[in-house]
Amino acid sequence: MNYSTLHHIIAQRDNIDDEDDEALEAWRTQLATFLTEDISGTVEWLETDCTREQFEWLSELFDKILARSQDSRLVQALVETCDRLIPDEDTYHVREMLQMAIFGYCNDSDRDRYLRRELLSPREWNIFQQEKAAAASCRIHEEQNPLF
Repeated sequence: MNYSTLHHIIAQRDNIDDEDDEALEAWRTQLATFLTEDISGTVEWLETDCTREQFEWLSELFDKILARSQDSRLVQALVETCDRLIPDEDTYHVREMLQMAIFGYCNDSDRDRYLRRELLSPREWNIFQQEKAAAASCRIHEEQNPLF
C-alpha cells in the first residue's frame, strides 16, 4: 500500500465542505475503495501509521469499508486501532460509528466477538443480547405465522 497516496486522500477531507454531499460521497467512495483493495496493507497501516485524526476521518466511512469487505483481520484492526487511538471521552462518536458498522455489515460470529470483547460494556452487551434474542423470536414467529 502506498501510504503517501492514502494520506493524500485522507487529507483531501479537510477541503470538503460538510454540506457538499456530492463531494463527500465521492471522497468516501474513493477512500473506501482504496482501503479495501489491499486488506493486508490497510491492516498494517492501521496498526503502525494511522493517527487519531486520520482514524476520526475514517469513522465517516466505517460502514462503506465494511460493506466492501468483512475480512476479520480488517474488523479486528479497526477495533484495535479504535481502542488504541480513541479515548473514553469520544467527542466524535467514533466508537459508536464503528459499533453500528460492525452490527450492520459483519456476520454474526464476528459481530458478537468484536462487540462483546472490544466495544460494549457488560451492560450494553446484555442489552444487545436481549435485542438480538427478541429479533430472532420475531423472525421465528413470522416464519411460523405468515401473513399470506
